[in-house]
Amino acid sequence: HMITREAVFWLLKKSLVSDPADQAGDSFSSLSAADLKANIPENDQVGQIQNNHNIYSDPSAETTSYGELDTVDWSAVYDLMKVHTIEFLPHEWLKTHPLPDRNVYASWMKSYMVQKVRWIQLLKAQGELLALLKEHNIPCVIIKGTAAAMAYVHPSCRAIGDVDFLVKRCDYQKAAELLRSDKYEELSE
Repeated sequence: HMITREAVFWLLKKSLVSDPADQAGDSFSSLSAADLKANIPENDQVGQIQNNHNIYSDPSAETTSYGELDTVDWSAVYDLMKVHTIEFLPHEWLKTHPLPDRNVYASWMKSYMVQKVRWIQLLKAQGELLALLKEHNIPCVIIKGTAAAMAYVHPSCRAIGDVDFLVKRCDYQKAAELLRSDKYEELSE
């Protein structure tokens, strides 16, 4: 039996080293602001996705045999990947290679769908932030999160939870006051 860590590496290799033709279709750079606004699910829809137990769980669907990996505890693989925030990286590959454990597979796919919805919502929020700063002539640069995600084959596979940005030191107070006066609240770490 393979141990969980080896299964994670195997799955990542399968997911990240694949035919480039299979990798098309997840770039958000081609979406306009209107596209994003028209297609952003609301928070209550995220809950509906989380509660839908039929997604990717068709009992008649074929699963893929992974040979010696059929005996791997895929729940433990998912949990380990989640600890390292890489659980969404194999999503595209898994869509066409269902796991032997249908329950884990269905949970994994639902989790990714929720991630993608949140990712799109965060992109919308980032766009609003950038527009607000631009409107007040405060240049900024996005760092980490969505900026790093652009290096991913499928940007929405990058786990993110906030928007990190930098402004010039001379614009910091102006930006902080602007954000406080808008819908943003200050959080301390």
